[in-house]
Amino acid sequence: SRDRYPETDTGPIQQQSYTDKVSPHPGQNILLNEDETAAPIIANALLDNANRYYELHQYAEAIATYEQLIAADVKFQVPQSNLARLLATCPEDRFRDGPRAVRLATEAYVRSNKTDWKLMCIVAAAFAETGVFTSARYWAYKARHTPSSDNAAVDAMLAQFRMQKPCRW
Repeated sequence: SRDRYPETDTGPIQQQSYTDKVSPHPGQNILLNEDETAAPIIANALLDNANRYYELHQYAEAIATYEQLIAADVKFQVPQSNLARLLATCPEDRFRDGPRAVRLATEAYVRSNKTDWKLMCIVAAAFAETGVFTSARYWAYKARHTPSSDNAAVDAMLAQFRMQKPCRW
């Protein structure tokens, strides 16, 4: 909640440096401070900051924070999928990296329950960024046929792919 993770008017609070160690407590995604004596920081707070950076178009900071979570090997796929989305669809060319986006998105998909249509769309967008539009269309069609999908959003992606255009979100 906002009360637990305050933000400044300019964006997320600045993070300290954390090791890549995950809490030994099963089921908890917690990063430990370097000295391992300070209070643990919940991984979701870092994820919230990364997402906020993305929303504020502070892409370098978002990438660094997603990478910090991925390096810590937190046991959920959201940091991977969000970084893949940024690398595949960022409006600023210098931050896009299609091959890395494909790797991250497909790894996230493998780690997921394989029913998330939004994740399938991220895989599709990543393939489109690499110019492999047949794979992009495959993943978009797969997402389109997922019961809970937003058909209008997926149809818009498919229209882009038919014109051999990648996504920019």
